[in-house]
Amino acid sequence: MNYQKKIARLSSFLRLVSIFFIIIVPLVYAAYWITNGFSFLPKDQFFSLELLHQVADVEMMPLEKMPSYMKLFGFLVMLLPLGVFEITMYFFIRLLNLFKRLIIFSKLNVKLIKYIGITILVGQLIVHPIYSALISLVMTFLNPPGERMINIYFGTSEFVLIGIGLIVMLIAYIMEEGYEIYEEQKYVI
Repeated sequence: MNYQKKIARLSSFLRLVSIFFIIIVPLVYAAYWITNGFSFLPKDQFFSLELLHQVADVEMMPLEKMPSYMKLFGFLVMLLPLGVFEITMYFFIRLLNLFKRLIIFSKLNVKLIKYIGITILVGQLIVHPIYSALISLVMTFLNPPGERMINIYFGTSEFVLIGIGLIVMLIAYIMEEGYEIYEEQKYVI
């Protein structure tokens, strides 16, 4: 039964790490806008915490020169992908709670895994295009006319996350089939 203790211990550890990220990531996002993109940190080839992508070839206003109300709008727009992250982590923590109690095959596990997959897919297929359009508008809104832009950015990382979302959905389907087999065999004498 040693593996049960390992599963419970690992689930507890991952749950604590997930809770840490649920708390720290919003604080990092807020600090990013408050400190003008962490301008006090050295920017070198080994460390760069850049939360904003360059919007096409249009010049973006540096965060240092941006008025506070535009920084607030930028932060509020960044809450969209942050919300997707937080919801995904919430479902993941609930799943880890089940694993910690050694509940591996249950309807609730399947449901939570599906929710994680759906949240990732909704985040990439719906929320991300809205976010990229709004953040590009915020970052170029104070530019002169003709240099403002609404840009929908869809890159490699978005395609990777869509793939991960689909894989998670496939795992949920397999877990559901496994659960049904488990339930059938439970009643076979």
